Amino acid sequence: MNFTMKLASSYMRSIIVAVLTLFLFAACTKDEKPSEQNLYEKLRLVQYIENEHHRIGVYSRSGTLTVGYNDVYFQLEDKQGNVLYPASMSWLPMMYMSSGHSHSCPHADIAIADKASWFQAFAIFTMASEGDGDYWQLEFTYVLNGQSYQLLGRVSVRPSPRRTLQQFLGADGKSYVIALKAPSEPIVGINEMEVGLFQSHMGHHIEEVKDYIIKIDPRMPTMGNHGSPNNTDLTYHPNGFYKGNLSLTMTGYWRINMVLLNQLGETIKGEPITEDNESSSLYLELEF
Repeated sequence: MNFTMKLASSYMRSIIVAVLTLFLFAACTKDEKPSEQNLYEKLRLVQYIENEHHRIGVYSRSGTLTVGYNDVYFQLEDKQGNVLYPASMSWLPMMYMSSGHSHSCPHADIAIADKASWFQAFAIFTMASEGDGDYWQLEFTYVLNGQSYQLLGRVSVRPSPRRTLQQFLGADGKSYVIALKAPSEPIVGINEMEVGLFQSHMGHHIEEVKDYIIKIDPRMPTMGNHGSPNNTDLTYHPNGFYKGNLSLTMTGYWRINMVLLNQLGETIKGEPITEDNESSSLYLELEF
């Protein structure tokens, strides 16, 4: 009898330990893999843009839009704040200037995000808003319940504290835009660097530039202009951006000098760093 009771007690303890182990494992797994919901809960509202029927919430991770690369998220709602599910949505960011000129900027088509009620895109704003004189306007078209709607409204675009974008005229006479996408949170060590490169035709027709080479030479101007080892050239990838390795050996201000070469190896913009030349005319900045 005692042996039977001891065996039963041991068996129950084994079951309890197994259940607790599974519970703890599930809890750890849940903590290690945040749900998609958590990603969108962290987004911050930039502003609402409204028409007589609906409103579109414009969101970003910081709650602002700045000159340079921006990941932007959208959600369509009715006037009471109930989320709606349009069949499609498109947009066009436009800068309207007091001079009477207008232009767009490099941007992606709107796509449905991982969570079905959200839409997402990117925009590379090429200049800041300047009050009522020069302003950015987002122009949306969407289809809901078989009916097409339009919606537009102004948004504020702030200056970037560092040069994360450069517009320039290349040696080939063409207008270019280059913008830093990553690293957005630099670390000491090897970082994946990612930039967008575009050609602008009169500010309205903007297209990706493919298969160029971007040579990089990061330097610290406030620290004797020293460089870093193990950097690699940026090359074009199928996602539409250029990628390579950026080596940052310490925290502080970095100037990422660049030389842009076309498919023939011809220099379009930028100069190598030498004893007599401490900075390229083509560069982006990081500080962390």
